[in-house]
Amino acid sequence: MKAKLPASMLGVCFILAPMVGLITLSLDIYAPSLPNMMYSLLSSQFESQLTMTAYTLSMGVGQLIFGPLSDRFGRRQSALFALFFYILGSLFCALSLDVQSLIIARVIQGLAASAAVVTAYAIIRDKYVGVEAAKGYGFLSSAATLGTLIGPIVGGLLQAQFHSFRAAFVVLFIFGIAALLLALFFVEDTRHSLPRKRAGFGMVLSHYVIIVKNKKLLKYSLFSIASVTLFFTLTSMSPFILIEHYHVSQKLYGLYFASCALMFVIGAFCSNRWVEFLGLNRSIMLGVSLMLVGAFLMLLTNVYLAQNAVTFILPAWLLFWGVAFCFGPSLSAAMMDFQSMAGTASAVLACLRYGLGSLLGTLFMSQFANTAVNFSLLFIAISLSLLWIIVNQYRRENRL
Repeated sequence: MKAKLPASMLGVCFILAPMVGLITLSLDIYAPSLPNMMYSLLSSQFESQLTMTAYTLSMGVGQLIFGPLSDRFGRRQSALFALFFYILGSLFCALSLDVQSLIIARVIQGLAASAAVVTAYAIIRDKYVGVEAAKGYGFLSSAATLGTLIGPIVGGLLQAQFHSFRAAFVVLFIFGIAALLLALFFVEDTRHSLPRKRAGFGMVLSHYVIIVKNKKLLKYSLFSIASVTLFFTLTSMSPFILIEHYHVSQKLYGLYFASCALMFVIGAFCSNRWVEFLGLNRSIMLGVSLMLVGAFLMLLTNVYLAQNAVTFILPAWLLFWGVAFCFGPSLSAAMMDFQSMAGTASAVLACLRYGLGSLLGTLFMSQFANTAVNFSLLFIAISLSLLWIIVNQYRRENRL
């Protein structure tokens, strides 16, 4: 039977959801096990966080490789290739004996995940434009957040049951097999009606030059970079803040973190419902404002009330709700000029958000202690900068 995507957008997003969901599941199911991994592999706290950086950074850089290949060889072949190597990477992670080999295995896992996510987003861009594309991106971002919603809960239960970080990677290995089977039966090549392009180095380089010169894409990419910075830093820091400092149990940690993911899902749902009324720029403006309020609330409660799990998690809800309002609209606005190079443009955007998002988070964690106050100050600075950018962009477009 020939593979074919469903006719409805919801059906398409359901098939693509595992390809996008694995990017966050691969981070968040493992988060409750970071302290255990640190002790089991005799590594430092920063080295354990580098296993997160290795995955996220390689996933970002991999977009530049696999985006053009997705345009050249088609979405179906790219999806199957990505998921096969993701399965291998997950197996290598589960078998790693030291932190160095785990970092290498995470690079393999991240490169495979990069091919999967860029293919999924390119399929949406192939099939939809404008507000419809924004809705599709919103659905996929919600699917990615389900990994954040389910991952910490499952990871906390696995850690409590098996007392080993390896259990999380075994589950990712099984998840990869399921995603591969789903893609095998349903993912088609949505570029079949467009002319295939040779993936020569010169052509790929010229496409990248065209894309990175587009000021609209670069400007709107900043909002998705902020979303990855939030997910990355909170995933990397929260196990040590909540489990090590506040003595939250591994099971309860999963529930705390999952509640933040739930707020992102609610925010993405609201964004999809309101984006037609608000428009792209005003949706982003609302999202950044929510981020700023959440960051200030976290700072004030931790300085003047108490430093505990509640004053850390409740303000984070507003942060996650805010990035949900930014994510879909900013991606749609950024990719609007690149219908013929959807895979390559998606690759550049993903490289920017995952690469720069993880580098910014890693740089922050290497220089500052893992505390709620420091975390809130980071996002106050980010939110104020983004608010200035989007307000000026909105004014400029309304003057034209």
